[in-house]
Amino acid sequence: MLLNLRDVLASENLCVSFDYTMDLREEEFYGEHPFQQPIHVQGKLENKADVFYLRAQVVAPVDTHCARCGVPVQVQKELEIDLVIASSLSNEEGSDDIYVVEGETFDLDEIIREELILNMDMTVLCSEDCKGLCPRCGKNLNEGDCGCDRTEVDPRLAKLTQLLKEE
Repeated sequence: MLLNLRDVLASENLCVSFDYTMDLREEEFYGEHPFQQPIHVQGKLENKADVFYLRAQVVAPVDTHCARCGVPVQVQKELEIDLVIASSLSNEEGSDDIYVVEGETFDLDEIIREELILNMDMTVLCSEDCKGLCPRCGKNLNEGDCGCDRTEVDPRLAKLTQLLKEE
């Protein structure tokens, strides 16, 4: 969605509202395509004393896999975006909260996509008490115990366990 800064300057209340859905099915994140359903975006672009403020709420259903057991999981990602839109910066340092645009229009979809990717969770669990997979046989331990002996002994301490067995 293209937003025009002139529209905000020309509007009576100095505000342009938006409410739409985005399709990010082709977006790849760590080898997965997590956005298989439309993403809902709503918010407004305001002009306050010739400073443009972008405020948006993003709701994105994310299809991924549990980081411990690998089962498919869908989580609802909700994101609040608050940015200042500027045509140039007065100092060299800049800020993470200022988005610089060239010209009078900018692509809101690009800002939303970038902010969504930057705020994605690195790991998602199917539940807080997920037991994961057995390191020996690979069985999902949430479905029951596999019977494998999972006690691992540090090879540097293996001689000590032999001494304990002798006693």
